[in-house]
Amino acid sequence: LDRSSAASDVYKRQAQRWQRIEAAAQELQRWLSDQLARGLGALDAEALKTWQTMAARMVDAQAPGLALRLREAAALVLQGEDWPEQTLARLGLLQLVCDAVQRRSALPSALQAELRIVLGWPYDKAEVLQSAPHLHDRWTVLGVATQERDDKLIERRVWLHGEQSARRAWLLDHAFGGRGFESVWLVGTGVEASLAFFPGSSALRALLAEPAGRPGHPTWPTGTLAEEWQRVAQRVAASPWVQWHPLVVPEAVLLPAADGLLLVADRQTLKLTAGEADTWTLLAFAGGKPVQLMGEWDGQTLNPLSAWHASAVGPVWHRSQT
Repeated sequence: LDRSSAASDVYKRQAQRWQRIEAAAQELQRWLSDQLARGLGALDAEALKTWQTMAARMVDAQAPGLALRLREAAALVLQGEDWPEQTLARLGLLQLVCDAVQRRSALPSALQAELRIVLGWPYDKAEVLQSAPHLHDRWTVLGVATQERDDKLIERRVWLHGEQSARRAWLLDHAFGGRGFESVWLVGTGVEASLAFFPGSSALRALLAEPAGRPGHPTWPTGTLAEEWQRVAQRVAASPWVQWHPLVVPEAVLLPAADGLLLVADRQTLKLTAGEADTWTLLAFAGGKPVQLMGEWDGQTLNPLSAWHASAVGPVWHRSQT
């Protein structure tokens, strides 16, 4: 009886939260229409204060994921020559979230789970570890990225590649106030481990299901760039809200440019986003020769996290961490 009562309470709380989120999504939808009706050309510092106000309203409605994406869109305004295009793209994804919330019950279960994550409604880790099947493999650490969020919160993203499964995985951790992370993941090492994947259509984020083994030699991905883009396309088709795609670029040639660093591979050119120190150390590591490079692709630029030589032996370059 106690278990039944507890389950009923959980269901009621979830239903109430969905009601608040649905109302917030409707409000955000009307607000987005008003912004487009006024035109992006009318935006200035004073107008952007209303964006922050709307973001705060999304937090109050228990949809912090919408608030985060709205603030990220606001940060792009008046930044760079293509800011209108970039801002519209992000607002378009917000509109897509609002549409999905209104027709949530008609979505496949995996996409419903993905939508909940996009809204900033996390799943309980203990529940994921208990309910999700565990995938055991030897995982190569492709790259590690850190990013400072609000209030001195440091976010760490660890990207893995399964030797047998060929599956990509993303481990997400947070540390506050300069405190270090519990687990150490060394770029360019291979680790025996079992992972439990979060529900969702993008099938990227995972948890370490058991203590990992000792780091050993890596097993780098060996696919083509066309195969990598196919992975990205399949992921976007499954979930348009994925912010970062793990992209491995074989035989990449690095070229300095006036506004940063370019990558040329398979007759394609990609723009890299790296600080000055990382740019020069990466160029020095490549030494003018092609390298295998892994980074986070956001749909516009590639954030390089690691590079290694085609022989798959020897030193590995990796992004400096904050």
